[in-house]
Amino acid sequence: MNTHHPIDDLPAYALGCLEEIELQAVERHLAVCVDCRNEVAMLRDAAAQMAFSTTQVEPPVWLKRGILARVEPVKTPVNSSSWWDWLKNIKPAWGVAAFAIIVLLIVSNLVLWNRVQTLSQNKPVSTFQVVSLAGTGPAETAHGVMIVTDSGRFGTLVVDGLPELVKEQQYQLWLIEDGQRTSGGVFSVDAWGYGAMVIKAPLPLDTYSDFGVTVEPAGGSPGPTGDKVLGGSF
Repeated sequence: MNTHHPIDDLPAYALGCLEEIELQAVERHLAVCVDCRNEVAMLRDAAAQMAFSTTQVEPPVWLKRGILARVEPVKTPVNSSSWWDWLKNIKPAWGVAAFAIIVLLIVSNLVLWNRVQTLSQNKPVSTFQVVSLAGTGPAETAHGVMIVTDSGRFGTLVVDGLPELVKEQQYQLWLIEDGQRTSGGVFSVDAWGYGAMVIKAPLPLDTYSDFGVTVEPAGGSPGPTGDKVLGGSF
């Protein structure tokens, strides 16, 4: 049995981005490896869930023109070594689709990290819980997703559509249980409103029932002081 697990190719395989030779090699391995088949199934499931974890919006009239203008110069087929660079070049036109891809890539990184931790111990690979965060207050069109391992020990927050803040301010995630708020970390977003961070928590994340994001001074606050911009619950 082939003991080499093509973990670097599995996310691209789940997205259908491998070239024929690489595709055949991965499929031969999947035919004899239950662990990798399970991992691919989780990646595909995560991609499917993204469509339901973000607010559906009507695309603006300029979206098609913008995408075609950015895609047209690409004359060569996209392969496994260049597909991510190609996607980054059309980032401003992605909208909700880009957000789903970003989240899937982060999920795949968590899966691969978890694989390293579990394969050597012969433990099953973890599944994930997804918490959707909706925009509120001054950021009604923003949205976010928290991806949490089934154990609740590890999680990542990805946001889209938040206003870029001045350098003296950052966004802060709050983990809420029985009215008590604990900081989950601070983060900033880029000019397009995208941001991501690894969540830091003293307890498993599934201990908390609700989550919120507020605008705070750079470095964070002991408790919420600014406008709430995102909120969600398990």
